Amino acid sequence: MGDGENTAIQYRQDTLEGATTRPLQELQGAEQNIGHGQSQGYPADIKSFDEYVQDVLQHADKMRAANPGIPLFVFGQSMGGSVTILSALERPTLFAGVIVSAPGIIPAPESATTFRVLAAKALAFFAPRAGVARIETHMLSRDTAKVKAFEEDPLVFHGRVCARLAVQLMSAMERIQREVHNFRTPLLALHGDQDKMALIDGTKLLYQHASVADKQMKIYPGVYHEPLFELEPDAQTARRDIVTWVAERIQAGQYQHDTLEGAATQPLQELQGAEQNHI
Repeated sequence: MGDGENTAIQYRQDTLEGATTRPLQELQGAEQNIGHGQSQGYPADIKSFDEYVQDVLQHADKMRAANPGIPLFVFGQSMGGSVTILSALERPTLFAGVIVSAPGIIPAPESATTFRVLAAKALAFFAPRAGVARIETHMLSRDTAKVKAFEEDPLVFHGRVCARLAVQLMSAMERIQREVHNFRTPLLALHGDQDKMALIDGTKLLYQHASVADKQMKIYPGVYHEPLFELEPDAQTARRDIVTWVAERIQAGQYQHDTLEGAATQPLQELQGAEQNHI
């Protein structure tokens, strides 16, 4: 999915299992945004960023209706993190918890110069599907095998991101910065300290200003943009952090008594919604 990412979303789903010594049974729902992976729509283009948000909320509502009583956790990577944050801002009580990894909150200064922003806005108006940026795949991870798989995945969009999407993403980041103090959903924020694609300052801003007591931030030394797509043991550490965090909140909420058959001593069932894209 990531702007066309498919490889990483499947890898994350496959590798979350076994991330803890406790048996884990996952009930997962993965949502691919318009123009990403196998979804419909023009690749890497969107008329309004809110279309992504409404798709997530609709998918979450369907998952909750189909699985009443099971807590819903949502995960977003990169641009998917931006979508996830905005979804939680719009519906603070929909999710039992939000996990974001390298979310797009503050654009990198070198890619958001005054000239580039003005040029992107002009292109978005006159030629909205003109390409303005390409994913630098070597910045995703230190694991060259996983990067190669990403580069060779036919479901990944390998072209340039459309000007309209770039402008919509910048507007979404600005909205998150303005409204971050309204974030009230339990939060786990992950970020690699060597990420050059999404500024770690954005994750710190979210953590510092979110108006919720239940929040944690994990910073991984040496890790690039994709903590779950990284070299071992760093990827394993990130997986364990996520699974442990989710399990603790399920237990604290006493969901195991009615729906999880005693998560403390028996296999844990987890309902996840994955929302993942790259900036």
